[in-house]
Amino acid sequence: MMTNITSKPIVTVIIPTYKRPQLLKRAIESVLHQTYPNFKICIYDNASNDSTAEVIAKFQRQDNRVFYHRQKKNIGAINNFNYGMRQVSTPYFSLLADDNVILPDFLETGIESLKKYGEAIFFASQTIRMDERNNRLSGSLDKWKTGLVHPPNGIINILEKEIPIWDGVLFRRSVLNKVGYLNTDFNSSVDQDYMMRIARYHTFYVLKKPGAIFYVHSNSWSTKLDLKIVVETLEKRLAPWLTDNDLPDEFKTRIYKSLKIRRDAAIRRFVLNDAIIGTKSSTIKSAIQIKSKYNDLSFKAIRIIYLAKIINYNSVIKKTISNFMQFFILFKHRFVFLKNLGKYREQSLIKNLYS
Repeated sequence: MMTNITSKPIVTVIIPTYKRPQLLKRAIESVLHQTYPNFKICIYDNASNDSTAEVIAKFQRQDNRVFYHRQKKNIGAINNFNYGMRQVSTPYFSLLADDNVILPDFLETGIESLKKYGEAIFFASQTIRMDERNNRLSGSLDKWKTGLVHPPNGIINILEKEIPIWDGVLFRRSVLNKVGYLNTDFNSSVDQDYMMRIARYHTFYVLKKPGAIFYVHSNSWSTKLDLKIVVETLEKRLAPWLTDNDLPDEFKTRIYKSLKIRRDAAIRRFVLNDAIIGTKSSTIKSAIQIKSKYNDLSFKAIRIIYLAKIINYNSVIKKTISNFMQFFILFKHRFVFLKNLGKYREQSLIKNLYS
């Protein structure tokens, strides 16, 4: 049966996609299950050569709120996002990755919040991270408090408390005129750059109610990164704030501290995953180059670099430690899952909603 909504859409849900038709299907279904009906789903296909078009066509036959545009060639993920953002004509819009989902009352709650708080340029809800087995790992706003966040405090909050994941964010269209579009220079951290640019001069509203699910899996864009590029991008992204004459010195000090913490964390994470558990020895070389460039790396970062170097000299030791670390990480994830088991009880439907 065809769903035919005649009311003028108030919100646009942008879903860029590339070669993930089954995950895309889940994302579209999560939007069609919204309690708020006056939306349109705009899917921007980055020239997939699989069944993506057929999957979308089926939805279009069932619901007149689904729109599809296929790029003539692959223009890159960020350019595809920007293309979709440039087509927005509704008062509100959201950005949904094709491998994630929004919860049923996300749009309704977001629109109500933005109507209530007219000064807020976006609404941020809790985004729950889940693994491929639907285990809850963490929430994007676990360290935040519900309420309005005024500039420039938003920059510090994003750096120190974590970025609101934009699958769970509803924007006013005015942000496009005031802040612009995504910066293609930042690739994997483009979302962090965009949210910080907004937070520098604009108020936003945070609500710790779950609104979206972010799936952590092997094919996720965020898992296919390189240590050297991540560190270089981090420095490039934070450099403008360190030279911003209008920011208090206290803020700049905290931003630089955050830069060091994130750089060290990136080294530890990449060396562990790539060179100790995995077989990408080039990461050790990148880490050593970073170490020679900076004299303020933490002891933990330096220690794991040398540990990886020693381990990779002997294949037997490497295999033994790799297996142990995989077991340890699995155990740690199970502990986190048990710790968070009752944390988001107001959304009991999360566990099996879109599995």
